[in-house]
Amino acid sequence: MNPPIAEAVHLTKTFPDATGRELIAVTDFSLRVGEGEWVALLGQSGSGKSTILRCLIGLTPATSGSVLCRGRPFCGVHPEASMVFQTFALFPWLTVEQNIAVPLLSGELSAPERKDAVHTVIELIGLTHYHEAYPRELSGGMRQRVAIARALVSKPGLLFLDEAFSGLDVLTGENLRQEMLSLWHRKDTSLKSVFMVTHNIEEAVETATRIGVLFPNPGRLGLVLENPLPYPRDQQSGEFRKLVATIHESITRQCLPDAPALEPLGAQLAPPPPVEGPAMQAIPQVPPGQILGLLSILEDTAPGASVYTLSNAIGREFGEVISLVTA
Repeated sequence: MNPPIAEAVHLTKTFPDATGRELIAVTDFSLRVGEGEWVALLGQSGSGKSTILRCLIGLTPATSGSVLCRGRPFCGVHPEASMVFQTFALFPWLTVEQNIAVPLLSGELSAPERKDAVHTVIELIGLTHYHEAYPRELSGGMRQRVAIARALVSKPGLLFLDEAFSGLDVLTGENLRQEMLSLWHRKDTSLKSVFMVTHNIEEAVETATRIGVLFPNPGRLGLVLENPLPYPRDQQSGEFRKLVATIHESITRQCLPDAPALEPLGAQLAPPPPVEGPAMQAIPQVPPGQILGLLSILEDTAPGASVYTLSNAIGREFGEVISLVTA
């Protein structure tokens, strides 16, 4: 077996608080991304997903543990990776073509070679006729296309997606996901692997070959699922809905103290860390008015509705609704 293109081994990340005490954001996290895989890391807001991603790509050093590229440690940024951020992060004073060319400016390519590389990726991502446009002249979906093109222009083997579709409307996000899947499946590009963090269960099931679920406080890998569903995946199929329900119940069981237990099919749950002293849980900091609003909604909702269905109905992020229900 070839060494994975990216791997975290017993990764732990801590941050100092205002008093100087170390707060554990992620503990003993191990996960590999093999060549040809699309790995999704799923978890609610604040569970440490983006911290893990930034450690894997080398933007943030791990406190302990190892981060490897093809079995070896590396210095600085991952040598075979690029990243698409949650926000577009474009330079507003540069055109589309100039924004995409930024990663090539520090390389050894000549000006004509840079121009050819930018033109190739512009055609690949569907930005034809937008070479001279500025970010302010583009829609949100087109801006994110520019961000994706900028990440691909250096021909990475691994692409990191930090909730790259969460800021888009539903239709635009769906279209971009499908285009990214098509690009990943192509044999004539350098892109071989994708590591994506998301809080959207359906997005993870739709795209990934393997799904890791991060449990919070502190962030730790609690569940890993292989996703054998064939592409393209039908979100209305029974197998798709079954996998979504399995992941939803696993997250809910960890986040809500009185949730019913469910043993996910084919899953391996990591044992929870030992708790010293009496078990305590802080009440999430949510506005009382939102709790009252939730109670009002539940009064008109059929008994037994899942938290995931509820989050879709009210248009709020799954992690936010989990916090409301916990409170």
